[in-house]
Amino acid sequence: MQVQRWPDGLFLSQCQYMQEILDRAGMATCKPYSTLVDTCSKVSALDGAPVCLHMHDPRVPHLAALKRILRYIRGNLHLGLLIRPSAQFDQVVYSDADWAGYPDTRKSTSGYAVFLGDSLVSPGPAPKPSIYRGVANAVAEASWLRQLLCELHSPPSKAILVYCDNNAIYISSNPVSLH
Repeated sequence: MQVQRWPDGLFLSQCQYMQEILDRAGMATCKPYSTLVDTCSKVSALDGAPVCLHMHDPRVPHLAALKRILRYIRGNLHLGLLIRPSAQFDQVVYSDADWAGYPDTRKSTSGYAVFLGDSLVSPGPAPKPSIYRGVANAVAEASWLRQLLCELHSPPSKAILVYCDNNAIYISSNPVSLH
């Protein structure tokens, strides 16, 4: 992790780490992509011919998706996270869910992001296979951060605001829909 002081805040970057990943994959000079993934398709665990049986059976479409991600990284080495001072100290949480998003199992996934003022302070981990847990994990993370701020004698002045998409709202209000 590289940290640079900019006039308007701190810039966090993993440029060197991203370059090392590209070097190890032999894609340091590959053609860059401006978008991370093809948003129109989802890759099934069973699509395509196997590539290597030593890594949980990845297939040709998975390798193509990985190469697309590496090309995106190649084109966005300059990106990072800018953390700047904010007049607002409010906590806002965004939770998102993908109802039955896995093509093979039809499992749902969810993830979250926690902001303190204008800064992203906790991007949720990789999507979890449960909508309930996604919202609950988001609220737990925000609660932990709020407690930490209180211990640092900087308690937020407002309640935590949690936004979640319609699927998560529907499912949390209707637990029968999960069975």
